[in-house]
Amino acid sequence: MDQFNMDEAETRTDEGGSSTHDVRATSPYQQAQHPINQAMELLSPDEKSSYIQAMERCPEIVATETDPQLFLSFESMRADVAARRLAMYWTYRERFFGTKRAFRPLVDLSIPPSRRALSFADVEELQHGALAKVPPDRHGRPILLVDRYRLRNADYEPDPNRWVRITFFWLTKMMHQPDVQRNGMVVVKIMRGQNLDRKRMVTSQMLMRDAMACRVNSIHLCCLPPKGGCKTFADTLVPIMFNFSQRLLGTKANIHVASSSESMLTQLEPHGFRKASVPTTLGGKWSYTKFDTLVTRLLSESFLMARNLPTDLKQSPLINDQHERLLMERVQRRKSGKRKIDATFISRDCWAKEQKFVKQPFAALASFYIHNKLSY
Repeated sequence: MDQFNMDEAETRTDEGGSSTHDVRATSPYQQAQHPINQAMELLSPDEKSSYIQAMERCPEIVATETDPQLFLSFESMRADVAARRLAMYWTYRERFFGTKRAFRPLVDLSIPPSRRALSFADVEELQHGALAKVPPDRHGRPILLVDRYRLRNADYEPDPNRWVRITFFWLTKMMHQPDVQRNGMVVVKIMRGQNLDRKRMVTSQMLMRDAMACRVNSIHLCCLPPKGGCKTFADTLVPIMFNFSQRLLGTKANIHVASSSESMLTQLEPHGFRKASVPTTLGGKWSYTKFDTLVTRLLSESFLMARNLPTDLKQSPLINDQHERLLMERVQRRKSGKRKIDATFISRDCWAKEQKFVKQPFAALASFYIHNKLSY
């Protein structure tokens, strides 16, 4: 497949030879879509089946969430490999989201859960911040922070694909950022003695290698050994992690072992990290309060209304504490009970007026309650 030149005009003539079409007169999306369509014709039906479904069922989502310009730019305007990457994106999306949700909007969390790709449980795990976007480093590279320790108290039913779906969400959002296209992104994984999650790392590497229109510039495994186990951790686990990460990730992998957050920050700063882009766990200034604010803004009022929560919560940090959740549920039950009482009195009053034989004291009491909104 010849390289597609965005500045080159292409002229088409219909069968009658009477009409022409200048690509320069079309939109940038159409200019990018044309070589992608040509390259898609060369792929096997199995390779492009998910992409064809997406084009038939949600062409507007294909255009906005997987803009062909991003894939062409990422592959240096080589339409054949860009088309294969785009097709693989939708293949993986259907595999991990399922046919029911794969073709719904992914990056817009303000859409009601019944009409978007991420489910309630997916968003609940996203809110824990085990995978979080933090401010860029000194070179303008966005940073994706991984800390699965934050899921230790998760009380929902586990789903092996949920983590992949959240990864899909963040990578899809980040690949639209110009800085990611130019400079790539940085991944920081915090480890506290837990295993390396090899299966998840292999899956993430597969997504980056085959499907996403963005690249990882470097990966930093930040190891915080448990108290009293620093030497054992450094002597046994670090060599294993280093060999595995080098084999899986190549020269992009960096392993840092420190006994304190202050010394960890000292190791990260030479790699371009700013204190504002490093979490407090690693000696920086970034806190999860900022992440909560970001996710709250992404969810917006419609999600809070769908969860039957007061809309003024959208201005406050997310409710992660179990006690606060129970309290909010209790408040909602009380409000629901009060609405039922109101409805009962209203229906009784209407029935009494129609039948015209209700006693005056009861009618007066019901009317007084309705107008003054009193409760038992």
